[in-house]
Amino acid sequence: MNKKDILTFFATLGPVGYSPMAPGTAGTVVSAVIVYLLRPSDVAIGVGCFFLFFLGVMASTRAEQTLGESDSSHIVVDEAVAFPIALLFNNINMLTVIMAFFLFRFFDIVKPFPIKKIEAKLHRGLAVMTDDLVAAIYSNITLHIVLYLINLFRAN
Repeated sequence: MNKKDILTFFATLGPVGYSPMAPGTAGTVVSAVIVYLLRPSDVAIGVGCFFLFFLGVMASTRAEQTLGESDSSHIVVDEAVAFPIALLFNNINMLTVIMAFFLFRFFDIVKPFPIKKIEAKLHRGLAVMTDDLVAAIYSNITLHIVLYLINLFRAN
């Protein structure tokens, strides 16, 4: 397997990106399962996502060339790398992973301001990866607010 093929394989998470239904959701599921099973520390999530983000930019750029389309739905490394950010500074348990999953998919699909603008201004792999990173940050903030409110009402 040459470098071009390895980068495309990474960008699509192998067969995951070729899921017949909702490959982005499939990529997020893979990430959610890994995070739930490993329960990495916040430092591990931050450092891991930092390095994987830049590898994802390279892989996504190469995959766009290989697949012949911009931001191909087969490229799912962006979801897989960004999703753990939605769980930063939270206890990782089944509830938080499920909540983060739905919040992340919502923000990734709806692309509220400025996600669409970021995606339009950036190019290639950087655009592919960054819009999901912002969606994960939105998800993280929303998850913190929801969990705070749940705990607030539970205490009363």
